[in-house]
Amino acid sequence: MDKNQFNDLSNKINAIVNSVKKNINSTIHSKYNDKKADELIQDKYTIFDKLEKSTQEKLKDLGNYLEWDTFTIAFYGETNAGKSTLIETLRLLLDEPTKVAAVKKFHELYDHAYKAIKDADSKISNNTYFIEQLQNIKEQINKFIEQYKVQQNTQENLPGGGY
Repeated sequence: MDKNQFNDLSNKINAIVNSVKKNINSTIHSKYNDKKADELIQDKYTIFDKLEKSTQEKLKDLGNYLEWDTFTIAFYGETNAGKSTLIETLRLLLDEPTKVAAVKKFHELYDHAYKAIKDADSKISNNTYFIEQLQNIKEQINKFIEQYKVQQNTQENLPGGGY
């Protein structure tokens, strides 16, 4: 993560913090009168400000240690706890280049497969039509052969063999 990416991340966190503050304010004001709401808001802001200050200090520390192009974060936990899901989500949210490329490739392959399936469906439909036409022709030929046999039997049964 370079300095610009870190600053972008820090700005996103600050935007989330500001959004939460606005939500606290509007939620409390919608449920309580002005005096009670102001007291509750002040109480919640005090708690939230402590968390925000702690977060800002930790972000500042992280920013100070951004000497390397990348740093490593380790996730550990029980099986099926969601570690991989969290990592993949972070890769998407942070526009990690190889993940973005993989998603783009997936969409290309999906579109290609979808088109191939549609083409195959179309060909199957066309083949079904041709098979039906061939079956109709076969039925007509069989009718013609039956009529020919009947005609031949009729001529053979005439005196003189039909000639």
